[in-house]
Amino acid sequence: MLNLLLVLFVWLIVTIAADGLEAPIRLAAVLLFGRNGKKYALKDKDLPKVSVIVPTYNEKDNIDGCIKAIKAQNYPKKKLEIIVVDDGSLDGTAEQVHNNHINNGGSPTLPNGGTLQNDGKPIKNGMLTLIPSSHRGKAHALNKGIEMSKGELIINLDADVFLDRNAVRNMASFLLGREDVEVATGNIEIDWNVANGHGAAGKSEGLTLEEGLLAKCQFLEYLNAFRLGRHYQSMLGTLYSISGAFSAFKRAVLSDIPQYRQLTVSEDTDLTFFLHEMGKKVAFVPNAKARLLPVLTWQHLHSQRVRWRRGQIEVSSLHKSIVGRRKGGLFGLIGLPHTLLVDHTMGFLRLIWTFVLLSLPLFGLYRYILPYVLLLMYGFYVGLGTIETMAAYSVSDPEARRKIRESLIYLPVLPFYRFAVYFFRMSGFLHALLEQPRWGVGNGRK
Repeated sequence: MLNLLLVLFVWLIVTIAADGLEAPIRLAAVLLFGRNGKKYALKDKDLPKVSVIVPTYNEKDNIDGCIKAIKAQNYPKKKLEIIVVDDGSLDGTAEQVHNNHINNGGSPTLPNGGTLQNDGKPIKNGMLTLIPSSHRGKAHALNKGIEMSKGELIINLDADVFLDRNAVRNMASFLLGREDVEVATGNIEIDWNVANGHGAAGKSEGLTLEEGLLAKCQFLEYLNAFRLGRHYQSMLGTLYSISGAFSAFKRAVLSDIPQYRQLTVSEDTDLTFFLHEMGKKVAFVPNAKARLLPVLTWQHLHSQRVRWRRGQIEVSSLHKSIVGRRKGGLFGLIGLPHTLLVDHTMGFLRLIWTFVLLSLPLFGLYRYILPYVLLLMYGFYVGLGTIETMAAYSVSDPEARRKIRESLIYLPVLPFYRFAVYFFRMSGFLHALLEQPRWGVGNGRK
């Protein structure tokens, strides 16, 4: 019996160590140094010209809300330009942008007999420019938008992301206030009130039980990943990836770094590795906030996480020369090896451990003590999730705190959600080995 207890609790301790050792350090750093960070504020006359680039592909349900949120920014309109690059959408996204924003909601009079030609000339009206393009991928669309832009700062924004009113001002003020930072990523927050294609100002018509669970669990997951995780990485100078959903560049740095590349499904992570390799400082801006639509089906969530994990492997392979070396600064020396150790090496060990542990009762082994071990593990993960959520609550704005309070009831479900996501991530490893790089997986978005 003693040997039995020793074996099972060693397994339990190893699992807890994999997920719990870094958490207290991360939480302490954010709570001590990230709660009252320096505020950067500029007067209107000192704000730079900003170009917001929105690559789109079949985003007819979201593009109006995205553009309206940009136009509603607390930012001088003369210093703001919006560039929408349509990557050959098949659902009429480009036509909708033209009719509602270029043509100002007038009669849908389009060039070429009612359709927009791919690779057509840019169409401009006021602050907005629409660039029709053939379907060549998100990286090409971003590069084309950057080439056409005129701003001192370049913001890349996904079409299903809705900026908070002060997001651009806060991002611009931060980047101009920090001469040492050349690239920054925003604070992405899941918002179920913009689900079902209702746009930035809309409300969901009512989510099903399954959709509500997915939305609230994703909110808690992103809250920890951005408000604690990326903030902590930013403090150390080891930010793993700028967010492709919302990131910003000083124009000067664009001449020093390569364009977005089509070699991987994670072009934003690929570019982040280049930035570290070239000694460029990348930061997280917590008060530059944007809201993201949640994924509302398990199938789409699986597709999304497979794509992310496959991208991680592809990018790490492309930049293997910086792993464990000073070439990539603290990121290459410490940050990247730590991420690979936790996500890859320990991830596979945990996968093996899980199947071994759950198969023991089939052989008549340990069936009486196994429920207690599983219960202890469940209690640990519920406790860890609760502590992380409360820590994020203490450094969040009032709107985020309201959503946290609405989501607390889902904390007991969060370990099961994360367990499912963990298996989705493991599936991503297999896809990375068996498939050629491409943007989508199954029926997943994008």
